[in-house]
Amino acid sequence: MNLPPRYGRLLVLGFEGHEIPAWLKAFADNYGLGGVILFARNCPGAETVKMLTRKVREELTDPGDGWTPLVMVDQEGGRVERIKMGVSHLPAAGALAGLGLGEVQALARVQGGELRSLGVDVNLAPVCDVLSVGESGVIGDRSFGEDPHVVGNYSAAYALGLSSSGVGSCAKHFPGHGSSTVDTHLGVAIDGRGLSAIEARDLNPFKAIVKAGAPMVMASHIIYSGVDPRPATRSDFWLIEVLRNRLAFKGVTISDDMEMVAAREGADPVAVAADSINAGCDLLIYGGMLGERVELVNLVEGLKREVLSAKVVERIERLWEMRRSLSSK
Repeated sequence: MNLPPRYGRLLVLGFEGHEIPAWLKAFADNYGLGGVILFARNCPGAETVKMLTRKVREELTDPGDGWTPLVMVDQEGGRVERIKMGVSHLPAAGALAGLGLGEVQALARVQGGELRSLGVDVNLAPVCDVLSVGESGVIGDRSFGEDPHVVGNYSAAYALGLSSSGVGSCAKHFPGHGSSTVDTHLGVAIDGRGLSAIEARDLNPFKAIVKAGAPMVMASHIIYSGVDPRPATRSDFWLIEVLRNRLAFKGVTISDDMEMVAAREGADPVAVAADSINAGCDLLIYGGMLGERVELVNLVEGLKREVLSAKVVERIERLWEMRRSLSSK
């Protein structure tokens, strides 16, 4: 498929309220749009979500090639649930790990069916991070626990349940956030372990969920200083050498929110975005109100200068492959 290099397809944007704002419609028309991410501010209940996703399809579909932005939401269960009313509520992953694998897969299938009925394409879950023994860190009960194999098995079961309902999972936070005591929303997190230690614990769940067919992996902003001085979102070692080459991941890579302190601290936003795309990210999340300011246009124009159009076309094709895969369920 010969797709135009629509640089806005590299972005997933958040917005306020229950309507498609004028700036978002204008941006999608002018530059394209990869996806939208919904937060609690958009999701007072299931019916509002259903109405909003219908408007995404009606107002943001690209007339050129028919692309509709992917609708994403963090609906992990437990304390991280954006949709509060009108849907089933799963316990946190830490509690799910006390159930059987089949039970978890069945619960995820029900959750996926509900999300698909509301027009959601991707649930930004599960958390594949392995907790450090004896420490809860910042991830806590969002993780399936301290055992890499347990976390991997439960992550894979959850992903399979979502997939069977036609909703994509997203394995996060690659290559592992479980040992960090710093919240990347609030500050720069550094993990000084070497590659062998990370491979022995943190990568196991990602191997398992990739094998289970998860269509999306989210990269963290953590700096694994014993391996690479760059954050994982800007590291071709992590995103290409490890994730693509060693783990054989063929799906879509997405950043954690680029408006987190760990992503933007002391750096030019255009350079950070371009470095992330050039390192191997397919999509960048901007969950705040970036679109209501001139920075969004400056960002895309900067990406046009710094990212080869061939890379954009490659990423757009991966998005289409993911869309086709979800539609076939």
